[in-house]
Amino acid sequence: MSLTTQKRLGGDFFDSENHIYINKLNHICKNYDTAFKDVRKTKKLLDDDVLPEIEKQRLAVNDVADRIEYNQHKLLTIEKHLPSMI
Repeated sequence: MSLTTQKRLGGDFFDSENHIYINKLNHICKNYDTAFKDVRKTKKLLDDDVLPEIEKQRLAVNDVADRIEYNQHKLLTIEKHLPSMI
């Protein structure tokens, strides 16, 4: 963009916007390694600790649900045959 157009459209606006953009880009590049290590550590924690625990909880819930269903079926059978027992 020519200097005349730049001055007409906002003076040093484009230079300051470019400077802000470059600063943000430099910040991202400088902190990329730390952020990547944090993400990798979080993923390892998730894979090693959280997901297995969630799976154990899911199995426990399914087991309890199966026992509830079995007891409800047993109760219905008893209620169905109760009048003939009395």
